[in-house]
Amino acid sequence: SCFLLRIEDNMESIGRSINSALQLSKRGGGVALLLSNIREHGAPIKNIENQSSGVIPIMKLLEDSFSYANQLGARQGAGAVYLQAHHPDIFRFLDTKRENADEKIRIKTLSLGVVIPDITFELAKKNEDMYLFSPYDVERVYGVPFADISITEKYYEMVDDGRIRKTKVKAREFFQTLAELQFESGYPYIMYEDTVNRSNPIEGKITHSNLCSEILQVSTPSLFNEDLTYAKVGKDISCNLGSLN
Repeated sequence: SCFLLRIEDNMESIGRSINSALQLSKRGGGVALLLSNIREHGAPIKNIENQSSGVIPIMKLLEDSFSYANQLGARQGAGAVYLQAHHPDIFRFLDTKRENADEKIRIKTLSLGVVIPDITFELAKKNEDMYLFSPYDVERVYGVPFADISITEKYYEMVDDGRIRKTKVKAREFFQTLAELQFESGYPYIMYEDTVNRSNPIEGKITHSNLCSEILQVSTPSLFNEDLTYAKVGKDISCNLGSLN
């Protein structure tokens, strides 16, 4: 079976998600996790600049977790992580799969997926720049996690908002990097965010998929107390597989 979890931008959610990944993998489940809401490398922590390590260390923790908690001893644990294309760490995220990547950042067994909205393709078609937005700032400005924002709808509004830190890259450079990595490693998986959500009849937003990229369901965040007990239980996703012999 496959399970899909969200990681929110706080230590409680990160810790609980790693524990959930261990427990699910131990029981034979594959696990996909959303990293889009994690603040970018160099973002402030407690208003101190350049403190956040970004998504890469979390990916390393997850990869080691799946290696340790193999699936009932029958096979290696299986995990995937998804990141929004307009997250500032997107190039670091993709570089972890390069054959010549430094061992400190190289991801060998964890699967990678990228969530791409329509606006990214439109920018590439026009050969324009694409902006990468700080999830930390977006959540402060809009009051909701980065993954719950429609990038296509809010793109130009966020570009013009001086409260949101952003970096600029060439849209075609992004797709060039994507193509190179898929040729080298077969990763990342692609989820077409707006296509998926236009076809979604359920209230809420679909933010990521699973190891096979075929599970597309609405998820909502859980809130945690400092002792990692639930303050509010969100909606995670399970794909139940069964067989009759």
